[in-house]
Amino acid sequence: LPLSPHNKILIPHLTNFIKRNQQVEDATYLLRKISTGNHIDIEILMCSGCVTLLLDLISSSEHDLTKANAAYTLANIATECSGRDFIIAQGAWDVISREILFIHTPAGSYKPDLVLKSLTWLLYVLYEPRHMIDSPLISQGNVKMLTPLLWHPDPEVLSNICATLFLA
Repeated sequence: LPLSPHNKILIPHLTNFIKRNQQVEDATYLLRKISTGNHIDIEILMCSGCVTLLLDLISSSEHDLTKANAAYTLANIATECSGRDFIIAQGAWDVISREILFIHTPAGSYKPDLVLKSLTWLLYVLYEPRHMIDSPLISQGNVKMLTPLLWHPDPEVLSNICATLFLA
């Protein structure tokens, strides 16, 4: 799927499924798989408008698997420097931080580990040094928001947060 020449046609269709709220879980899964492809696939993903849609899904009431696939797709896109900058410019930090805060409040109504793993991985990828062009974007206020995750029992979440905070 990642190296398919049909991705130029497939990506807009998958994006339209998400826009129409049809087969969203399947569409995000396929976008995640496509996002592991080459830089051309990443460019097509960015031009398709799916970044904004994926950020919207993260803060929606969609199922955990859909949110996790959205976050992993964004993380894969962010591995390209232009993708990283594009995702940050679309307001990724605000979306991610709001969702993490929601997960850590009593109002959080779903099992957060899958979503939290994918969100903390996305944070790490966004702020990983090999993707940094200028100074780190994590402010002191943002660091304070992330520090409660240092006591999270999941080793993957803890590893992602420690690595992200180390970069701050």
